[in-house]
Formats: sequence, C-alpha cells, structure tokens
Amino acid sequence: GNVVQIQALLAMIAEADMKEPEDDDKKDKDEEKKKKEEKKEEGITPTMVAALGIAIVAVGEPLGTEMCKRMFDSILQYGAGTSRRAVPLALALANVSNPIMTVIDTLSKLSHDPDKETSMSAILALGIVAAGTN
Repeated sequence: GNVVQIQALLAMIAEADMKEPEDDDKKDKDEEKKKKEEKKEEGITPTMVAALGIAIVAVGEPLGTEMCKRMFDSILQYGAGTSRRAVPLALALANVSNPIMTVIDTLSKLSHDPDKETSMSAILALGIVAAGTN
C-alpha cells in the first residue's frame, strides 16, 4: 500500500483524538460534556472514514494487512469513541473471507463493547470475515 496515504489517514485520526492537558476539576466537567456530545454525535465522522481508508489502502497485501491490524489495535486502545466505532468494519475490509484467529478474537471482544454502534459493527464484521468459509 501507499505508506504516505496511510500516514495521512492516521494523522487525521490522531488530530481528532488529541486532548489538551487540563486541571482535574475542569477535566471531570469536560468529560461529562464530552460523553453527552458523543452520545449526540451520530452518523459518519471523518475519523471513521479515515479508519476505513486505511483498510482500503492496505487490502490485498499481507504485510499491509498485518500492519493495519497493529494500527487498529492502537486505535482501539488509545482512540476516542468515534474512532473506535469504525475499527471493526475496517478490520473486516482488510480481512474479507480470511478468518485469521487474531482478527476473529478482536472482533468477538468488540462484540461485547458497551458502545452499541461498536458492538453492532463488530457483529457485522464477524460475518464479513467468516463469509465463504466452512
């Protein structure tokens, strides 16, 4: 895949997820506001498109797909809620009809995520990854 394109898409995700350091009192109040905003925020966001774009650029080549999985693991670990929502579908795009055990394990864990959209995406992604296998 094109490394420059993938880096640009990762930069988009990182910019959206960056947070400024704040005081503890302000942080608690702001976290409550952000949770309310995230609940209101529905639809497709640029970070979701960027995550899907990473998978599309890396699809078809084994090395790109492996690096893609590592990037998505870091997004799941450190990313915001809106970034996490697209990761299951991006993993499915990178591994269509290729049920690698690590991908299946990640998707099955995400199917129990507290975020409803993430869990629904993970269930759909499990179907895409396992399609055409016995």
